[in-house]
Amino acid sequence: MHKFSAFTSLALLLGCGGGPSTSGGTNSGGGPDSGSGEQPSTCSGTSAKAQFVFDTLTVPASKKDFAYDPTGDGSAHNQLGVLGQILVQSQISPQTGVDEAIKAGTLVLLLEELSKDASFAVDSCAQTIMYDGASATVEQMMNGKRATLVGGNQSSFSGTLKDSGYTSTAQQQVKTPVVLKLQVPLVSGTDALEIILTGATVSYRNATQQLSAGQINGVVKKADLQNSVLPGIARLLTQKVQRNLGMPDTNVKILDLFDTGGDAGEKPACPVDPANGKAPCQNLNGSCAKAKDGQIDDCEVSTGFLKYVLVPDVQMYDSKGNWAPNANNTLCANNAAQPCDSLSVGFGFSAIGVTF
Repeated sequence: MHKFSAFTSLALLLGCGGGPSTSGGTNSGGGPDSGSGEQPSTCSGTSAKAQFVFDTLTVPASKKDFAYDPTGDGSAHNQLGVLGQILVQSQISPQTGVDEAIKAGTLVLLLEELSKDASFAVDSCAQTIMYDGASATVEQMMNGKRATLVGGNQSSFSGTLKDSGYTSTAQQQVKTPVVLKLQVPLVSGTDALEIILTGATVSYRNATQQLSAGQINGVVKKADLQNSVLPGIARLLTQKVQRNLGMPDTNVKILDLFDTGGDAGEKPACPVDPANGKAPCQNLNGSCAKAKDGQIDDCEVSTGFLKYVLVPDVQMYDSKGNWAPNANNTLCANNAAQPCDSLSVGFGFSAIGVTF
């Protein structure tokens, strides 16, 4: 068993720079669209339709996996790969949780492709629509069962087909960016982590009754990172240790790493814990964390070592909060006047032809 150290993880992660994807390619634009298709004015209707269900969703294991260029500055990003690498190093396989959910039919991602070209080879007006599904496994759908569409979470994307490869519309210049919500079960046996992607993009290659080399990208706003993603990580880690999922030694190490009471900062909002003589951190709901209570609080995650690595890496909004990807602010991490405000994200996928 490999020993898990926060400092070892931190050193390794800080050494991983952005760059071209080694497993999913580098996507410079295209993406899922929650309503602003922004199709060319010459586009009008489609004649061919193909439907698919994801048979894989691949979690990045490094910053290079499924990286893309969100701002248009020519560099590739996938900061979520930091989290994937941490989980792997802590002997938690995020891929296992996703694979099990897809196999069990608790994670059903559906994709519909629309084109004027019945061969889905060349079309400047192609479209992709993504849906959440339920009540059917991949195997059942391949045998004719139809999934139930889950209302309220549908994203449509305008894009282009060339040489049977689809790329959705680049998001750098749009007024209303695409929003895509993903429920990703990163730890087997725990709740899914909700990841809300803004400025989302999608690309893939068409083959006979299947899609390959798929890539989903987008950014998580800083507010969503702090209010949703980090508390979600705390919740799933708590579920893992309290349900004693996986190897017991790993769960002990997770508690040693996170169940510390957190960092209260220079002006503690919570009283000193007499058990250790330290003031704990304060959670988003105003409650105070407690060290060694068997529960990992959201502030224990957000003020722990993850705050140094799972951080926004691109600037996507202007000072008024408007969508405005900044390709010129490549050093936003050190720019107090124009700080990074979003965390880059990338997943890989493949899909199989079905009917839904």
